[in-house]
Amino acid sequence: MPVLMLLSNKYVQIALIVVVALAALWGYGRHERGLGYSDAQNEYAQRALLASQEARKRELALQNKLQEAQNESRNREAALTAAADRARAELDGLRDELATLGDRLSSATADSLRKYARAANAVLAECTDRYSKLAQKADQHASDSLMLQQGWPSPKAP
Repeated sequence: MPVLMLLSNKYVQIALIVVVALAALWGYGRHERGLGYSDAQNEYAQRALLASQEARKRELALQNKLQEAQNESRNREAALTAAADRARAELDGLRDELATLGDRLSSATADSLRKYARAANAVLAECTDRYSKLAQKADQHASDSLMLQQGWPSPKAP
């Protein structure tokens, strides 16, 4: 009975209503915070997914660009090798021609002319051999440089 008497008091009833109202408000606020946190988690996950997809697209674009540059470099390297082979074949022909020229001149004129022809032949053969090797190395260097320039990521989006 003392509880019933206590509930009959007007101030106790108001206090009880206030306590119940505060508890309901507290529960509702907690529920809303939970929804807000869940929404924030979902939004974060969506943004992270989009960022990951964009990063993957950029990575694929850079990989494709690098692959294209490497393929072009291989093609240039093959063309340079073919050009070097042609130059070497031409050099061999010139060397043979110069060797026969030295023999022809040796039987036609004086001893000094023969020495001159042989010396010129040796010098020309050495020069062409060195210049061919130098040109091949320069072409390979230019090809490597171009490959790196083409494969390098640019600040602009592809």
